Amino acid sequence: MSFWIYVKTVNKGLQIALLISVTTVGLIEFLFRRWPELFPGAAKLADITVVLCLAYISSYIFYFLVVHAPQQRSRSHLAAFVSHRLSQIVGLRNAMIRDLAEAQKNEEQLKSLVETIRLRPGLIPFAQFKVLCEGFNPEKEIYKTSLLKSGKRVGITYTLRVHNLARGIEQLIDELYVLMPYLDSELIRLLEAVKSMKFYSDALNTIRARYGNLGYFSEHFYQYLLLIESIKSYGEKHVTIYPEGKKLWSPT
Repeated sequence: MSFWIYVKTVNKGLQIALLISVTTVGLIEFLFRRWPELFPGAAKLADITVVLCLAYISSYIFYFLVVHAPQQRSRSHLAAFVSHRLSQIVGLRNAMIRDLAEAQKNEEQLKSLVETIRLRPGLIPFAQFKVLCEGFNPEKEIYKTSLLKSGKRVGITYTLRVHNLARGIEQLIDELYVLMPYLDSELIRLLEAVKSMKFYSDALNTIRARYGNLGYFSEHFYQYLLLIESIKSYGEKHVTIYPEGKKLWSPT
């Protein structure tokens, strides 16, 4: 982060006071000293004013170097951490959509849609998403994972895969909660909303067993994905442009 960005993030009132102090010292020392006293004691008053202004300038420099610059440096690191975690949350959300496209009974009939999602994973219109949920194949293995002990790669179904992805999102949110004193209230609200809409593989299996697919669950599922889209929009608008945009944290 450059020096001038540090300067721009200082409280405006402090900057104005600094400008007034510097201007006052300059006028007194280089202009008013040449003039005769306008009234008795004017020189003494000017001396006191210069001392007070210099004291403020010194205090400002101390505050900037010892408090403000290190604080802004730390906060910029926090912004990078939060931005990375938000992008990971969006990445897991995209994996949910991409893997749902892979777990279709009639993939050939949806070839164009599936290929589009493979090339550009991300949120799709609800009508297309509902089609994917209704065409969901509960028995199809769509993901290979390695067993911890043997290292053997085994396939897992979408219901288990989406459960694992949702747990991964919850873990990332828990990591962000550690920074809650510094996070903006809007971001906290979005994170809490996502975490409150939990996914459980047994619930997905119950819905699939009762209805044969995830069509019944599609609207609730899509609302979950939309919330994460809101987090993505928040990150693009506020986090990546710090510190010239909206603050990522509440001022202390």
